[in-house]
Amino acid sequence: MACIARTGLLKHEHIGTGTRASAPFTLLLDTPGGEATAEAGLVLDCTGVYSHPNTLGRGGIPAPGERALADRITCTLPDTADPARWAGTVLLVGAGKSAQTAARDLAALPGTRTEWAVRKPAPGWGAVPDDSLPGRQHLVDTSRALTAGVNDRVTVHTGAYIQALSPETDRIRVALATENGPRKICCDHVVALTGYTGDASLYRQLQVHECYATVTPKNLSAALLGSAGGDCLAQPSVGIDALRNPEPHFFILGAKSYGRLNTFLLRTGYQQIDELVAAYADAPTLPSTGT
Repeated sequence: MACIARTGLLKHEHIGTGTRASAPFTLLLDTPGGEATAEAGLVLDCTGVYSHPNTLGRGGIPAPGERALADRITCTLPDTADPARWAGTVLLVGAGKSAQTAARDLAALPGTRTEWAVRKPAPGWGAVPDDSLPGRQHLVDTSRALTAGVNDRVTVHTGAYIQALSPETDRIRVALATENGPRKICCDHVVALTGYTGDASLYRQLQVHECYATVTPKNLSAALLGSAGGDCLAQPSVGIDALRNPEPHFFILGAKSYGRLNTFLLRTGYQQIDELVAAYADAPTLPSTGT
């Protein structure tokens, strides 16, 4: 799917009226046979986030040289089943659970040196008091140990950000700013695990009310930010009203609905689907698509 609109209506037209609710959606689709259009009365955007990783530069913008080297940057967990794939020096960027997992796995490869860049000067590693998940606590413990220098093939740079990247034959030269001063690193691989956000351009022509900070539907963001702490296991089910947008019959579900918040669980996505099905079980009137 390339983008979504209300048939015959622009984004700014008929704000808060029933006219929009009575018009079907028009979908522009990328198909094996080329572009095509289709109509729908209900649209669920479950397109996820992995296709839009966050960038490496300070403040969340691309670092100079990053876009030109995009095809040489890995933005998913490295598969360390083949140690030779990661031989040499790896620059790892990020501090969340994905980055902690990557650091743990890369540290176990004898032919790999890891330079780990972490934005915060004193990372907490997402520690949860009396954590009920042993695996999560293990990642925290491992990250603390690596920061303390337990593995001489891993260097953790805290208070760090990427200043620039540039190609150097078959390697990548990185200018890194850290709390202990600038560093120059020449690496063979860059692994960027700095989070993901969904593609909002899909619904640019719809009336979607997003939180300016989390890029999450406004009602959902308010419910999540007001819930207990940062432990993903402690978040409540927020209900169908928190998933609604000013655009009738359009819903953003799954990981994409959480925007920049990192507490999404698969069970949350299943709950969202259950709540939506229950809300539409009484067959509310949907726009006629003529099909």
